[in-house]
Amino acid sequence: MARITRIFGSLGFILSAMTNILVMGGITALYALFTYPVSILFRGLAWIKLGSEAHEGYYRITGIVTLILGAIVFLIFLPQSDILDVWGSSGALSNLAIPIILWAVYSLFELRAYHRLRIYTKMFSVAQVSLVGIIVILIVAFGIPGSNTEMLRYGILPLLLSSVTATAGFFKLELGDESGD
Repeated sequence: MARITRIFGSLGFILSAMTNILVMGGITALYALFTYPVSILFRGLAWIKLGSEAHEGYYRITGIVTLILGAIVFLIFLPQSDILDVWGSSGALSNLAIPIILWAVYSLFELRAYHRLRIYTKMFSVAQVSLVGIIVILIVAFGIPGSNTEMLRYGILPLLLSSVTATAGFFKLELGDESGD
């Protein structure tokens, strides 16, 4: 497997982990406006490159979906990026409905890609914990009346663990090695 694919994937997911940490910090969430789009770019390119190398259309589709929907999420969120007003506001979740849905869609694509890659390294098995984060965020955003954006943090810890293990998974990834290590 090409070294650039491992580098792009590892960088993309380490930036995703940084984004999660920044968002959990409240006021530091403003800096996630820098890490998030770069993370999306690297992750999308890594999935596309992996798809070409593995001759797997699903990884390419995951990369394209991640790039397009991630960019849309960023562009929709950017005008609302006064983090001090949005974060913790009870009315902010209604403003974030579309970005949260789009994020969930590309996150589910990545989740399925982790599932497919688990045969190459156990790290991708652990990365599937992102499902817990996706569910928690969707429940908070759409299932709990009176929720505010502050409660979205409960879904971030599983997403952080997923990002860290996906970073390690890409770093260790060697196609064709089915040792499970």
